[in-house]
This record gives sequence, C-alpha cells and structure tokens, in this order.
Amino acid sequence: MLCLISTISRHGKTGAVYHDRIVNVEVLTLGRAVDQHVFLPDLRVALQHAVISDLGRGRFWIDAKPASGIRINDRLVQNSLIQVGDVIRVGNALIRVLTPRHGYDLVLEVETRHTPARAIENQAQIRAKMRLSETSLKVRPVAWGLFIGILLIFLAIPSISVYLENYYRPIFEQVLLFFNPIDENIKLDQTPAPPPLPKMPEILTDKFWASGETSSAHLFFRKDCTSCHQKPFVRVTDAACLGCHKKTHSHTDPEFFKLDKLIHTRCVECHVEHNGKRALINREDKLCSDCHRDLTKQQGITTELGNAWDFGLEHPQFKPTLMGFKNGKETKTRISMDDKENHDIYREESNLEFPHDVHVTKKGLATFNEEIKYLKCENCHALDNGGVGFEKINFEKHCMECHPLSFEASDVSRTVPHGKVSEIMFQLQEYYGERALKGDYHSDSNAPAIVKQGRFPNETLQAEDRMIALDWAHNKAEKVAEEIFEFSLCVECHVVKKEKENPPRWMVAPVRINQKWFPKARFSHLKHLTMNCGSCHLAQESNNSSDILLPDLGLCQSCHQGIHSPDKLQSTCVDCHGFHVSEHLMKKEEKKSDEKLKIPSQNSSKK
Repeated sequence: MLCLISTISRHGKTGAVYHDRIVNVEVLTLGRAVDQHVFLPDLRVALQHAVISDLGRGRFWIDAKPASGIRINDRLVQNSLIQVGDVIRVGNALIRVLTPRHGYDLVLEVETRHTPARAIENQAQIRAKMRLSETSLKVRPVAWGLFIGILLIFLAIPSISVYLENYYRPIFEQVLLFFNPIDENIKLDQTPAPPPLPKMPEILTDKFWASGETSSAHLFFRKDCTSCHQKPFVRVTDAACLGCHKKTHSHTDPEFFKLDKLIHTRCVECHVEHNGKRALINREDKLCSDCHRDLTKQQGITTELGNAWDFGLEHPQFKPTLMGFKNGKETKTRISMDDKENHDIYREESNLEFPHDVHVTKKGLATFNEEIKYLKCENCHALDNGGVGFEKINFEKHCMECHPLSFEASDVSRTVPHGKVSEIMFQLQEYYGERALKGDYHSDSNAPAIVKQGRFPNETLQAEDRMIALDWAHNKAEKVAEEIFEFSLCVECHVVKKEKENPPRWMVAPVRINQKWFPKARFSHLKHLTMNCGSCHLAQESNNSSDILLPDLGLCQSCHQGIHSPDKLQSTCVDCHGFHVSEHLMKKEEKKSDEKLKIPSQNSSKK
C-alpha cells in the first residue's frame, strides 16, 4: 500500500509548516509513538492509536486500538470503512482522506495545531484571594443562605414538582382559563385547544437527582423517572425492568439450574444505569468466570460444558452444531473438534457434492464458453447486510455460467429448470414431442423414419404416423431423464435416488447447508475483512463437501487472547457469547427485589 502523508503543523494563528512523506507498508499506523507512520504528538493519543488496512478495490478499513475510539465525520466509532472526503479526528489532529493521485493508493492530509508556550505563560495575573471577613458580609448568614437555597432548589422544589403535581397542575389550568376564557357561543367541536401548560424550568426540577447520564437505550424516556423508579426512595425492582423487557430470556433453564446466583441476582447488579450512553452492558469477564471457572465443584451441577474463565488460558475446544435428518425430522448434534471417538461423524451431511479445491484452484476453471474463470471465496460467499453471515447460494447466479443444464447436443441453448423433478419431466416431454411432430431430427440414430423425415410448413401427420412420433418422443424423454438424473447433470452435484422403476422416477435429496455452526455464539465476518479467507478456512485443501472448514480454538487464539494478554487482541467473554441465551423467558416471580429477602440455600431454593 503506497501512501502519501501530507503534514500541516500550525503554530499560533499564522505560522504553518508543510511536509510530505511517502511510505510503502502493508498496514498504516497512527499514534504518539515515534515509530508510527503518522506521528501525532498529543498526550490524548495512544502510543498506537489506530491502524489503516487496505481491503482492495479502493476500500480502506481503520481500526482504533484503545476503547476511546476515533471520530470519523464527527461520529465516534471503534472501526469503520473510510473513503475519499472523510475527516478523521484523533486528539487535536484532523486527518482528511484525499483523492489518490500519481499512483498512490492512499493520500492523507494530517493537520495539527500547537499551542505556543508563551500563550500559557502570558495569562493574566490572578488577583490575590480575598477572604470573606475582609468584606461587609458575615460568614454565618451567608452559610445559612446557601444552605437554605440549596435545600429549596435541589430538594424542596424538585419534590414539589414530582409529588405535588396533582395539586398545583389544576391551579395552573384555572389560571390559564381565567386569562383565556372559552366562548360559550362556539360549538364544542370547534373549541380551540388550550395553550400548552408552561414547563417548569430545568433548574427547578428533579434533574439534579440523577446520579449520571442516562444510557442511550433509555434516552427516549429519561425525563419520566417513574418508569424505573416506581416508588419514592425505593431501589429499582426487577418487575420495573421486565415490564418493558417482557421477551428477555434467562441465562439457563431456571427449573433445571436452580442456582441462587441466577435466581436472586437483580437486573441492576449487571445493568447499571446512569453511567453514560454506552455503559449499560457489563463486559467484565468476571461476570461469566465467577460461575464458569469451575461449574462442577463451585456450582455443584452436572453439565457437559467445559470450564472457562480466560480465552487465552482456559477455554474448551469449539463444538460445532451438526445438522442431520432422521425419521423425517431434523436433528442437531454438538461434537467437539478434538473428539477423536466421534471423528467419523464429524462431517456435514448437506446432500451436496462440491469439492472446494477444484473450484478455487489457481489454474482456473473452464466455463461453458471455453473461457478460464478464476474463482475466489467471495464470488459465491457474499456477506449479508449485517456482515455476520452470508447470503444463500443461488444456482442461476453462482453456478449456471459453468454448469448449464443443457440436455440436447443439437440444441445446447435449451436447458431444463433447476427445480422439481415433475417440472423437468414435463419440459422433456414437451420438447421431444414438438421435435417429433416437426420432424427433421437426426441426433438419434434409432429414431423412426417419420421423426427424421423433413416436413413442409403447416404439414400435418396422419393419425398412425402421429402416434409413432409421439410414442418415440415419450420414450426419448424417459431416456434423457435417466441420463440427466443418474449420469450427467444432477448427480454431478446432488444425491439422487430412484423411487420407481417403471416408469423411472427420481428423488433429489434436498440440500441442507448449515448456516449457523455456533448458534450460541457471535461472530462477525465484517470485523475480519483484513484477513484472507484461506487463513481460517482451508478450502484449497478440501476435496469433499462433507468437510467442515472451520478454524479450531488454537487458530483463533493465535490472534485473540484474554484480557491480560500483553501482545494479542484482548477479548472478553461477551465479545462472542451473549448472556440471555436460554429459551425460557424471565419471569417477575423468579426475581425478588426486596432488600429484606433472605436468600435460601441451593438445596432449598424454589421458583
């Protein structure tokens, strides 16, 4: 990635120093350390604050290292795509993405401003501090005045605005009606709406009672404190939370895992409000590791889950969920990647024959038009709108160019539909019936003479000849169908079974491609665009569609480690796992918020 970095250092109001620098790197770094490609001498900037990667085709991805993030077009983000015209703010520096020129892949204009030291030294001299005793005021009356003022503004008036609203609101309405009398001659449906009641100034409300800024999820009712604080001077109950979050699921089955820590833990112990717009979700590892460090001994439960408390130090091997089909029902089985006893069933039963190594070979593929096509993973696996999964594979979009469903050598443009068996049989009967009646068909040496014979326009066949031609067309369609389903087209990719012998009928096994290998985990491909698909999925080495091309635990740990890792990406439990993952909804009876509640022992805990 060839980059041109134009630096503009401004000193004071007029002075400026311009400097251009060219670097050729794979990843461009920004930070306060002197070895960074874009050096930003600002204490608010981390030693390595962000990195910019080339995604190809003129796309670039910036990823901030510290949790403080970066601002792109005045929007605070942790990572994002950047394009020409974007303005990135890091500390006191403005970084503009300019149009590439002269063969450069990326052109950045970095503008920094330095405050002269003399501007700090030449501040106006502060007057000597004056004592209150040196004025005509006395300490005690001033103290009492401030005390009473604070008591009125921050306690009495907010209390009146909250608890006595039903009393003073009618008085306001009477005053408004006095100054705005209603004309009795106007009909009721024509009565104008009364003017809105004057709002209490914010300084005279309960605004000062809030312990901090409301989270972004609750901003739309932040002024209605009673939504959560339903009783005065009583802490928020779980019933108040579940009143809105009725569809929130539990962490586990509350009947199977009767654990005091799950049943009697209040919502607000994990979801602490008034700590900023994005601080409502607890992301600390101890939220999970306190229980999952040793499930068998500490929690006294029997489970197949392995102990986990740090992704780099102790985490069980991944267990993909394998889909199957038995007795007419879909089955799901979880098998660990290092389970050698069940290694023979560690495969994907998709009913699809698709060797990856043939399709992603460096030699390329010969298409129907005799052109060489070089396929990459993204040619078939396109990210969905959320960047988490992939769009479904479509035959017409992804396969038909190389695998046209032609069935007649003399008419290669005619194809059968990629669909149901009955539709294919209908089209074959229709096609060969038409060819038999029109005549002049020479691709089958065993065809009767009436089928090979040419015809004049609008010439019709006698009844006997017509019967011979249509009988040949029926048999020809059956033979071509047998060729399609059993030898040439369908069996190349699908599992085909013959259901009947006379006439032969076939059943194409439905394709079941697993779309969710880890249903209880989260993974975003969008955040891994800087990686090559082949570094995690060994498609070039797979010659069977039953191979499960998933990375194991060790491969993920080569980049991701726990929160104490000094040289890897520090990852927490909730980066991949959610908490409310059970199929059981949380119930108000399950959670008790009374402060005087005595938590029973594990053996005596009840719903």
